[in-house]
Amino acid sequence: MAITREEIYHNLYYRLNGEGRRCCKCTHCGAGPMLISAAFVSSEPCWECETVAWRDLTEEEFVSETNLSDLLRMPSDHLADYLASELGSLYEADVESSEWAELLRKLVEQLEGFGDEQTATWLRLNLEKRKKIMKSLLDEFYTRDFLKKARKMVERTMELTAMTPKATPDAGVNFYLREATRCWIAGFWASSVVLSRTTLERALKHRLKDRPELSPADHKLKTLIDCAHRHSLIDNAHFKTAHQVRLKGNEVVHGSEAGEKLACEILERTRDVLGYLYSRL
Repeated sequence: MAITREEIYHNLYYRLNGEGRRCCKCTHCGAGPMLISAAFVSSEPCWECETVAWRDLTEEEFVSETNLSDLLRMPSDHLADYLASELGSLYEADVESSEWAELLRKLVEQLEGFGDEQTATWLRLNLEKRKKIMKSLLDEFYTRDFLKKARKMVERTMELTAMTPKATPDAGVNFYLREATRCWIAGFWASSVVLSRTTLERALKHRLKDRPELSPADHKLKTLIDCAHRHSLIDNAHFKTAHQVRLKGNEVVHGSEAGEKLACEILERTRDVLGYLYSRL
């Protein structure tokens, strides 16, 4: 049976106070909890208002008012070790609604792109200073996230059909095709659509390059599709399919959202066109 959040916080309260430190709250501005060495409670200024006016948090206050962000600010190696060891037990029935999962997701999203200044500042300080606990937190996040997605990834992989071309595809074509397919399997819909478009463009350039007399004046995807169709490298049905990939890919590149259904359709159409394109020597 999974240990609950409340049980972990109750345990933490006694562990932290047993290190010669005290869990305090500022009586002037309400900031806290703050972990302060017992010897310095009478002189340590509040990080918010700089007033020296602390009171000890009761166990119930600590449990009800403390969150993971507060704990990560507390400079305690003992705390870091304890949190790392208990993280896996905290997840109960619903991981998505977990306080831990939501905060970890926020931290990862902050590293992946732009975010708020407060979290970015915290990360810059703690990724270096608190490597041990940060590695444990990120390991927990990615492990849980992957396991949650694994079944769907297996199901999507089982939907694929092996492709055996007569003509040898360019190494770049196979690379982008695999990347597009892996993105679809992993659930990165927009990336899969864009890479499917890239795969088609690369494949058409490759097949037309083998026959210089057919090579168009420009290498825009529309021109490549039209040229391949005009010289019977693709038939009418695959000509239409190729343009569908091009148009949907363009939309996603320019900001249109891509969901699972669209990503699946575009990948299937791309693989269909490539299968025909490389079906002859």
